[in-house]
Amino acid sequence: MAISTDHCTGIELVAPTLRFIVSGILVLAASLKILRRMDLLPVARALGFSAGPFVVVGLRLLPVAEFALGILLFLGIWIQPTLFMLFLLLSGFTAALFVLMRRGYRGGCACFGKIDEDAVGIVQVSRNIALIVLTAFMFLQSFGSVCVGKPVWTLSMLVPISALGVLIVAAASYVLASEVELFLRRVRR
Repeated sequence: MAISTDHCTGIELVAPTLRFIVSGILVLAASLKILRRMDLLPVARALGFSAGPFVVVGLRLLPVAEFALGILLFLGIWIQPTLFMLFLLLSGFTAALFVLMRRGYRGGCACFGKIDEDAVGIVQVSRNIALIVLTAFMFLQSFGSVCVGKPVWTLSMLVPISALGVLIVAAASYVLASEVELFLRRVRR
């Protein structure tokens, strides 16, 4: 009797759930940058870039690329190339955060538009590292499991419900960690 690949069960549901979580974070972050027209030039200048036309255009296209990757990931389209590009994008964002921290940059990272105005710190770097690890896990799983890239409409309702629950807990944890980091910075002064 052959094993059916039509239904994802047990551990196979982890990667699609992670796919929903990461895609939700990407779409939210990109949407907030696009809708609020977050000025990323201060961050670019702190990284050593001038405000030339290529930099300005690149900064405008960055949230669009982030949004597109989030949608592709959500839908499960071109899953391996999407995850690979996402890994590169998140690695670039994380490297930029490290550079900003080393240079003593005190502004916000604009990772979530204007709502993320806290100074760049370990919380943002940790968040990005977690997203990189999740992306790498999904990428590796995509070679052995058909469930990672299954279309949204073919997955069990358990997947989006689980993803929503994890997103709520993650958002609350992120806000709490940001507040703790801010409190510790004030205490050290």
